[in-house]
Amino acid sequence: MDDKRISCYLKGENIKIGQYIKVKSGFFNSQCETKGGTYRLEKVSLSKVDVVIKNISNRDFFYFEDGKHLNNLKLNFQKTPPVIFEEFNDQYYSIDGHHRITVALELGLTNILAFVIKVDKLSYDRGQSFKIRLLS
Repeated sequence: MDDKRISCYLKGENIKIGQYIKVKSGFFNSQCETKGGTYRLEKVSLSKVDVVIKNISNRDFFYFEDGKHLNNLKLNFQKTPPVIFEEFNDQYYSIDGHHRITVALELGLTNILAFVIKVDKLSYDRGQSFKIRLLS
């Protein structure tokens, strides 16, 4: 099943799929620091997302939460903002949106609306940090 969204509102502007936006570092309202540059709004196949590939896009990963946040996201998914990805070597790395990715999978979606920036180097280490978190 497809994520039905084809646009989003960002700082008062309606951004449509395929549209590029140029932003400064930290522009997005995110828990993570987002890099500045040119992002494109697109639908991304969930099978190409790092947290899906690593099989950490499930509720077990959020063992420290009570599940209410995920349940609320599930009920209001169509109102959630796009996730933010870095694209590197034809794979997408989640910068912001791990909860929304998990909920999208629970809803049976095969893709998700995302702001994507192509990079030659990832902003965050993707090796040890996930392994340590899973083992703790």
